[in-house]
Amino acid sequence: MKPKKTVMAIIAVTVLALGALPLTATAQMAHHSGKQAAMGGKMGGGSMMGGHGGKGGKMGHGFEPHNAAVHFLKMDTMLDLDAGQIERLQTLRDAFISANAGDKARLKAAESDLKRLLHADTIDMDKVEQKLQAIGKLEGKLWRAFATQLQEIKAQLTDDQKARMRTHHQRMQRR
Repeated sequence: MKPKKTVMAIIAVTVLALGALPLTATAQMAHHSGKQAAMGGKMGGGSMMGGHGGKGGKMGHGFEPHNAAVHFLKMDTMLDLDAGQIERLQTLRDAFISANAGDKARLKAAESDLKRLLHADTIDMDKVEQKLQAIGKLEGKLWRAFATQLQEIKAQLTDDQKARMRTHHQRMQRR
C-alpha cells in the first residue's frame, strides 16, 4: 500500500472509531452494569480506558490497555485471593494509576484533537499525521504498561486461580 493510501486508511478507521466512542462507552457501561447486577454489585462500571470483554472499543472488541489490577481486585471472591495477593494487587493498581495517569490524559486529549482535525472542512494532513504519531506513541506506552502489569498479576496467581480466570473469560466470550 502506498504511504498516502496508508494514511488515508488509518484516518478512515480512526474516524469510524472516534465517531463510535460515545456509543461504545455507553455500551460498555451497560455491559459492566449488567455484570454488576449479576454479581451482586461486585463489578464496577466501565470507562473507555478501563473496559474489557464488552462489545465495541478501540480494537473492535473492547480490549484495550487498562489497569488490570482493578478487575482482579473486583474478582477477589471468585478467584479466592488471599490477603497477600489482595495487598499486592492494590499496590499494582496504585502504581499503574500513578505511572500512567498523565499518558491516559494526553491520549484522551490527542484523540479529541484528532477528532476536531478530522471534522474540519479542510483537513490538514500534516497535523493529522503528527496527531496519529502522538496517539501511536501514547497507546504503545499504555499497552506496555498493561502487559507488564498483567504479567506481574498472573505471576502471583495459583494454577487453580488461573483456571478460574480462564473459565470466567470463556463465559464472558459467550455473552
